[in-house]
Amino acid sequence: MAFESIPIAGSDLHMRDPQQRKTILCVDDEPIGLMVRAKLLEMSGFSVITGVDGPTALELFRANDVDIVLLDYLMPRMHGGEVARELRAIDPKTPIIILSAYLSLPEDVMRLADLCLVKGMPPKELVEAIRSLLPYEDGETG
Repeated sequence: MAFESIPIAGSDLHMRDPQQRKTILCVDDEPIGLMVRAKLLEMSGFSVITGVDGPTALELFRANDVDIVLLDYLMPRMHGGEVARELRAIDPKTPIIILSAYLSLPEDVMRLADLCLVKGMPPKELVEAIRSLLPYEDGETG
């Protein structure tokens, strides 16, 4: 499978110095989905840190400067809602996107996330959703 960067009008993230790239913590217990999503995001100009479960995600979040979290809902040990609750306690301002194969999630989980998206959405839409939550250089969100 060949990967291509996802061109988004007006974006030059893929050209930026790695130290200026936004960092995404991408968490999923499905290794292939996690690998594909991480590669897509890297080729779209982001730095990506990956985790395979909730406890690992929390450890990585505490240890790194994360700009946004992309979080699977259904995982062993801790589901995405539990992880999101802990992340909000650590830093209430970091945007969280929860991905799920379910069409709807519990209301309390949806309130914890900035966005809830269905897994399998087109890559361009996923990248656009992520960028919409990230601040521009002037502090405004996308």
